[in-house]
Amino acid sequence: MKRQLLRTAIVGSLFFGAILLGLGSQEATLEKGSAAPSLAWDRLDGSRGELTQHAGQVVLINFWTTWCPPCREEMPALVAVARRFGERGVVFVAANLDDAAEQKEAVARYTQPLPELAAHTALVPPQAALDFQVDVFPTTYVLDRQGAVAWAHVGAVTEAQLAEVLEDVLAAP
Repeated sequence: MKRQLLRTAIVGSLFFGAILLGLGSQEATLEKGSAAPSLAWDRLDGSRGELTQHAGQVVLINFWTTWCPPCREEMPALVAVARRFGERGVVFVAANLDDAAEQKEAVARYTQPLPELAAHTALVPPQAALDFQVDVFPTTYVLDRQGAVAWAHVGAVTEAQLAEVLEDVLAAP
């Protein structure tokens, strides 16, 4: 019961934060250069994934929900970036934070018209929002090869914005 109340409180707080702040662009709260928290997820196909599997790679993590308008608007650009930079070793994690009780079904419906997204979708627990200090959707992080935050952005991102950031991070030693 306490766990359900906590989950409801977290999701509710995130929802209202997204409504109040999600249309603008603010800085995310994890500082550049800080080590990324651990993150584990379920995939739509039932397999598991975690950040440690991608040690030494540049990782793009986008925290999103199916009910967030800016998330829906930016998702085609994220998929295009994943396609373009995946060949260069960048890992895209579309970290979904919908309510756990309906998460898999909601995301499966959401990805039907955008099938490439399904391969990148990570069904993450509410704790991930706390660990990554996600207060607004969408929130995007780029992690460097050492697993540190190289870039963080709150609000929708564009393909050009991400391409510029990823080129810089990939060029770094």
